[in-house]
Amino acid sequence: ADLLDSPAKTSRGRRRGRSIHTVAERRYRHNLMEQFRNLASAIPFICTQQPSRAGQDPKPSMAEVLVAAYDHIKQLEAEVARLR
Repeated sequence: ADLLDSPAKTSRGRRRGRSIHTVAERRYRHNLMEQFRNLASAIPFICTQQPSRAGQDPKPSMAEVLVAAYDHIKQLEAEVARLR
């Protein structure tokens, strides 16, 4: 009977692995959301259809941030082309 193959040892290993993955996933989501906030703050105007919560600005969705960023980049490219 090998202790490494015992059910208790395997179960603890899975829980620890799951815990490490959960922490890594949480860190990934936090960093991703932080970068979306940075991107949204760099865009002059983001129009959103979401109702605002009491006393808070409406929060644009990730898709709205990406669309607004794309539109802004296209607008800047057109302006650069016009100025040449």
